[in-house]
Amino acid sequence: MQRLATVLLRHETPQGGHYDWLLEDPVILGLARTSHSCPQIAAKGNTRSLHSDLRAMPKGLGGSFPGSKGVSGGERTLWAARVNVPSGQWSTAGVWSCQQIDHHRPLYLRYQGLVGGTPGRGWVKRVDEGWFTPRLWTADRLVLEVTMRQFTGWLACLRQGEKLWQASLLSASQVAGF
Repeated sequence: MQRLATVLLRHETPQGGHYDWLLEDPVILGLARTSHSCPQIAAKGNTRSLHSDLRAMPKGLGGSFPGSKGVSGGERTLWAARVNVPSGQWSTAGVWSCQQIDHHRPLYLRYQGLVGGTPGRGWVKRVDEGWFTPRLWTADRLVLEVTMRQFTGWLACLRQGEKLWQASLLSASQVAGF
């Protein structure tokens, strides 16, 4: 299975702070069919550097997956959600909410600093990073094997509303089928 990059950014704005969880979207990267029932992730066993050359990102693969509104040309290839629980607390939290936000550009895998170059939108700082393997990626359900510096484990993310998701830890018995 293909390992993809993920990061957790601390985003401080004039209105307060939160975390942005970013994951490379396998549908936009062309690693899964855009079927909404059960896309199959390519099982090539390839791995890529977390700091891969952005010029090598595929172009023209996005746009048809729910939630990818405005995504095209490989420009915004990161699925993104706002979370209030840092990754170092995911194991103890067990369940937490994720508010899906617009897809982000791949530069945010390594960027830290002012958002949009101005203080009005706040700043971001990378607080965790790593890899995930998407075992299931559909319009309403994600099953992820995650390896970050502050969290390692399996997660299920279930859509609860248009932009609201619920993330939860999966036990060993729950991941046996993946």
